[in-house]
Amino acid sequence: MESRTQKILSGIIKNGKVSNAYLFTGGDNQTKFDMAINFASQLNCSNQIKPCNLCLHCEKIKKNKHPDVIIIEKDGNSIKIEQIRNIKNLTKYGPSEGNWQVIIITEADKITTEAANSFLKILEEPAKNVVFILISNREGILPKTILSRCQRIIFEDTLPADPTPQAKEIASRIESENFNFIEISELLADKKTAAEILQEIFSIYVTAHKVKQAKIILETLKGMERNANHKLAIDALCIKLWNKN
Repeated sequence: MESRTQKILSGIIKNGKVSNAYLFTGGDNQTKFDMAINFASQLNCSNQIKPCNLCLHCEKIKKNKHPDVIIIEKDGNSIKIEQIRNIKNLTKYGPSEGNWQVIIITEADKITTEAANSFLKILEEPAKNVVFILISNREGILPKTILSRCQRIIFEDTLPADPTPQAKEIASRIESENFNFIEISELLADKKTAAEILQEIFSIYVTAHKVKQAKIILETLKGMERNANHKLAIDALCIKLWNKN
């Protein structure tokens, strides 16, 4: 039996209403990635029942060997401008073998500001028969200019993971009347761990409609992404949040 999301994507193809860009959000990332591959197969399948999983296009996509289905993953901690420039070159002339060229960008929220600006230009001048699929559960981190050009496909089959106890604890301490600047700064001392925790706290604030606090967290995450001095970024974060209490 097809899931609700599968029916939506199949309907898009049957009705010939394929958009230039999609944002797959909600649920778990593996489900979204599998569905992106399935969608790419449907777009390029040679047979009437799509995807047939038997034709040459389906077989190549399944083995990750199709020249028109390109998967972009973060390089280190982020998706960099060099990767976006490569996408621009690859999509310049559209599909080479199939009907559609499909670019799947996993963890799209990891895109740097510079790369996002470059990617926006690609979306503003879409090539014929090229589809971008952005996979992310943190769409609040993506620039609004990019989000506005994507059709959102929401996955509800699997609920997103709850914030970790550590993220909840730090969020609680931030909201406490006894806000301890040094304590919070120490808990976020490790750069990699801090980024993960702050992304979770950002989600907590968004869910609670605490817009000002969410914006402060988002500014800090972007600063960390630009390789700003980590300790100074966290200290500045603590000061801004303390002033909001």
